[in-house]
Amino acid sequence: MASKLREIEEEHDTKATVRDIIAAYGQDSPPNREETTYQWNNFVRDFRQDPISKQYTAPLKVASLLWQQVRDSDQAKKYRSSLIIENEQLLLPYHK
Repeated sequence: MASKLREIEEEHDTKATVRDIIAAYGQDSPPNREETTYQWNNFVRDFRQDPISKQYTAPLKVASLLWQQVRDSDQAKKYRSSLIIENEQLLLPYHK
């Protein structure tokens, strides 16, 4: 919805209506670059809030490795603690 509003503003579309913006909210469109950034930011935030993240020397690198696993899969693009267990071997070099 916000991306549709920015699109309207950038194109100076004076014929766009609130209905157009609301319609964009209900569409199943592929995530744009902005949405992907939000997903990454939320993933990192959730990872850093997990006490398990304190066990790693380079938490941002660990989050990045976990994100790659999630991003390239059909899983929800959200952090969950079980990702650490599932990818334990990948993360061993960063364990304190």
